[in-house]
Amino acid sequence: MVVSTQPLFDPQAAGNLQPRPGLWALAEPDCHFNTSAPPADWPGCVQALSIRDGVAVNARPQGQGELLDQPVAFTMAGGSPGVIQIARPISKDFSRWGHGYYGYRPLASDAEGRVVSARVWPAFCARPAPGNPPGKDCWTPSAEEVRLALKDSEIWAYEDRLSDLGLKAVWVRYEAGK
Repeated sequence: MVVSTQPLFDPQAAGNLQPRPGLWALAEPDCHFNTSAPPADWPGCVQALSIRDGVAVNARPQGQGELLDQPVAFTMAGGSPGVIQIARPISKDFSRWGHGYYGYRPLASDAEGRVVSARVWPAFCARPAPGNPPGKDCWTPSAEEVRLALKDSEIWAYEDRLSDLGLKAVWVRYEAGK
């Protein structure tokens, strides 16, 4: 994944492309699940995220120290494609933090202009080999390099069908009490 030690995108750069707050499903291609069921009952081909005010957290934590089991801050930047910048550990012991990058293309929005459906994919460092997860992280100090990586990565994730890392993010519902 493309990473940086410093944030490369300004939180003000998203414009009106913010996601609707609530429960989101990030599903692999051909994944079928019941959105009215609790996230704990969803299959492994879909990730459940609670998103609110620039923070995402796993809505189905496994308790195994996964990145999103704790709240993770994110920033969205507009463009073609859009960019999601997430705070993430850059050391195995979680002692150093940096930023990772995902691309997104809104597919639908609500009446208030908030995104309710989008394509989401990681910024790969190189073309993933068929059936293999992406390799090690690569570092950049440049927002432009992130955008270039995302353009290639979108092709690899969706058009080449080399990986199942091209996801469809769909808003599922508001969460009571949040």
